[in-house]
Amino acid sequence: MVKASNILEFQDLQQLKQENEVMTSNGANGALGDTTFHKVSIDSIEDEAWELLRESMVYYCGSPIGTIVAKDLTSSNTLNYDLVFIRDFIPSSTAFLLKGEYEIIRNFILHMLQLQSWEKTMDCHSPGQGLMPASFKVRTVPLDGDDYATLEVLNPNFGEAAIGRVAPVDSGTILFSITLCTRNACSRAWIR
Repeated sequence: MVKASNILEFQDLQQLKQENEVMTSNGANGALGDTTFHKVSIDSIEDEAWELLRESMVYYCGSPIGTIVAKDLTSSNTLNYDLVFIRDFIPSSTAFLLKGEYEIIRNFILHMLQLQSWEKTMDCHSPGQGLMPASFKVRTVPLDGDDYATLEVLNPNFGEAAIGRVAPVDSGTILFSITLCTRNACSRAWIR
């Protein structure tokens, strides 16, 4: 499917190219060619950004569930950058909403709500009901008694894996904000 905006951009590029050819043949410096190059380079930057965003997607049981914080191929020490942080998913979720891709947001919200009810002890304390994890990680664990079978599990982090061991106080408000702002978009996604 070709979007109308893409057709207009293509027509604009063609018109700029023709005007540039006319100006160049008339002895002008062809400054409009720079505009064409600028527009094309913006498109390639956007394509590269989407490619990087898609490479950062994390899958759980075959479905997209979030995006990792950073993908640094130069470092062997990942610290905690291979986790899906609740706060840092906001820009990714905004991009997916604008693109009309609701599945990853729906999965993210559903699994975050499930992780909130985990009974986990941190430094001899149990979190209160409703505490959202700061992040989570998808881990593949072997099943007992079978050398080849594995199971994917979500491992929530309530701050104990944070570099500064920071409490995830903002996670709950951010999830609430995502849900509130995307209510209509997610409602449409549920119907699909």
